[in-house]
Amino acid sequence: MAKRNIKFNLDFSNKDILPKFNIKQFDNALITISTYLEGNVFNPTGNTCKLYVSVGNEVFLQESNISVLENTIKIDLDKNIISEGGKGLGELELSDINGILTSATFLFNIDSKIGEGSTIPGQVEGFIAKHERLIKEFKEEYNSRLEIIQTELNTNTNRIDQVESKNEEQDSRLLDIEEKNKVQDVYIQGLFNENKDGRLSIEGEGNSLKLEGSKEGLVIIDKIVGNTLVNVEIQSDNQFQYKAHEAFTGYTVVANKPSGYIEGMQSTFENCKVTQEMVDSGEESIENLGKYKCEVEVRTKNLLGLQDVTQTLDLTGSLSPQSGVSKGSIIYKNVDVSSFKGQYILSGDLSLDNNKYNLKVICHNIENTRNTHNDSYNYLIQKNGGKEFNINTTIDLTNYKYITITTGNIVPLESKIYTVKVSKLQLEEGTQVTSYEPYYYSTKTVYLNSPLHKTDEIVYIDGELKHYHKMGSYLLSHNDDIRMYDNNLSNCNRYGLAMTGYKFKSNGEGCCDKIPYIQNNSDDIFHVRLDGTKPYGALTFWLPKEYGSTVDELKTYMKNNNIEYNLILELAEPYYETIDTDRLLLEIPNNATVSVKSVAPVQSMAASYTNGIPNVYGLQETNQVQDDLINISLLATDEMYTMLEPILESIPQVINNERTMSKMVDMYVAMVIRGLKTIEDVPARYRKEVQDILNKLEK
Repeated sequence: MAKRNIKFNLDFSNKDILPKFNIKQFDNALITISTYLEGNVFNPTGNTCKLYVSVGNEVFLQESNISVLENTIKIDLDKNIISEGGKGLGELELSDINGILTSATFLFNIDSKIGEGSTIPGQVEGFIAKHERLIKEFKEEYNSRLEIIQTELNTNTNRIDQVESKNEEQDSRLLDIEEKNKVQDVYIQGLFNENKDGRLSIEGEGNSLKLEGSKEGLVIIDKIVGNTLVNVEIQSDNQFQYKAHEAFTGYTVVANKPSGYIEGMQSTFENCKVTQEMVDSGEESIENLGKYKCEVEVRTKNLLGLQDVTQTLDLTGSLSPQSGVSKGSIIYKNVDVSSFKGQYILSGDLSLDNNKYNLKVICHNIENTRNTHNDSYNYLIQKNGGKEFNINTTIDLTNYKYITITTGNIVPLESKIYTVKVSKLQLEEGTQVTSYEPYYYSTKTVYLNSPLHKTDEIVYIDGELKHYHKMGSYLLSHNDDIRMYDNNLSNCNRYGLAMTGYKFKSNGEGCCDKIPYIQNNSDDIFHVRLDGTKPYGALTFWLPKEYGSTVDELKTYMKNNNIEYNLILELAEPYYETIDTDRLLLEIPNNATVSVKSVAPVQSMAASYTNGIPNVYGLQETNQVQDDLINISLLATDEMYTMLEPILESIPQVINNERTMSKMVDMYVAMVIRGLKTIEDVPARYRKEVQDILNKLEK
């Protein structure tokens, strides 16, 4: 008997919503399906194919008379499948020896045969022609109305885009106003004089603000808007040497990664999450609620804290003129390089393991202040108990405890007392001799939007701290489209979940909080893994049989027992996320006076260190410059006065604190209405007036 040939294309990555073909009840049909995957020709050979068909409330399965060929599947359709008229839903399922590979569905119509219980009443051809005409008219009317609707949608979309564009322009203008208002927002902590009376020297000149103090140690500058700390200039009175370097350029950032994991996942880091209780107690600020607190180290390549060593060598009793001495030892404090901690190395303990660190010491400058014949000196750096090395030579410190600075052959002429100064010592990792950089080390607290997962990093790139995301999370629950792969195993049932749309790396690393993650393992044991052989990368998991014998029973068990599996999986495309932080740290030499200068608009930050400036301070008027800026550009700031309020309350009033507020109030009202600020973000001195205006607008 002749068979009806039905041919169509089927893409295993798409879901069809229109019928592929029509077929009569009980027809003999040979179906030829050309297979595709994501638009490309798909070769299913080597796999077993099953056909499931759902018609009404019945489901049929055909396993025989199916041929899997190159790029084609042929099915000699079982007539019993199309014994009932109506809509048919077919599903092709491909599988190999390991289980289900993939599946695809298609729709088709089963036309009832006249005389088989579905006879069309009277005048059959006329009835069909009438309804075909009505359907055609409906489609024409539908398409016409659809074009009108689409035109209206496009018009409205353009209008919305225009409104959004204007909103963005307004937002940009308001943000620019606020940015320029913060030109002189310089917050300083720890900058007080030695008398600890809290007084600062504030001087105004042109568009600049200058603050001076003399406390030893570290000065922390919390925020300088529009400033990247381009240059730091250091001046030393006794050496008359200048050194300028670009801040943070060569700095290393080290994050306190979690020390322990739960099945390879973060555990201790979760304890660093900022909670509502921390905010309520004042321990943390509201803007960090829900974020993850992390301490990072900021340091230069130079790990040696002591920079200058001076030693006096008295040869009066041992040498006569024109004689000589070999290798007069000058030892500076026996720097212990076996532990790397304390006042010399402040960045923590480092093990002198050859496989991890090849440390070196570079002496960039040795200066003799008394001898007029400097060319007769050959200064050396010597390992305790080892051979001598010339200046700028790499020294392997692995097997030695101390560093010793020695002189070479000394030929004294006029004087027998010599002062030798060794400066710019550098201890760093690596094997290459590099240029000298001053020692710098500090710690910093940052807040992350998501935890540091396994293998994630905190890095310093392009002048910014960034969270390098290598892993992503997925929560597996009873709501997922779980499928049964194999229920014939002895210990577990094997289930699967297609990860279509998720950018996880096939065969990548992973971990789970409740199931062991064992990659490349198909044993009949309790575990989970990503299967890279599947077209999209399927999540495959083996669960105990007591969880259920079917997918429905498994989902019910998971729901009733509140079982969810939190998976951390390696991303196919890692990405960087900038950490919002603007604290800048500068180290100030001991017994120095620092002058911090912020010029409007701020493009750079300069700090000069000098000795011998008297610790006497007074306040001078500075806000005339600010008043001029407000009157001319409407863009000046009042934030500086918030910083100075505690000081102004405790000393005689010498700064004129009166100024016109209406322009600033109007700006903050606009920013609150536009959603750029909340009322809590408005400075206190404007907040009440801003709130009053907002209340009137609401009425």
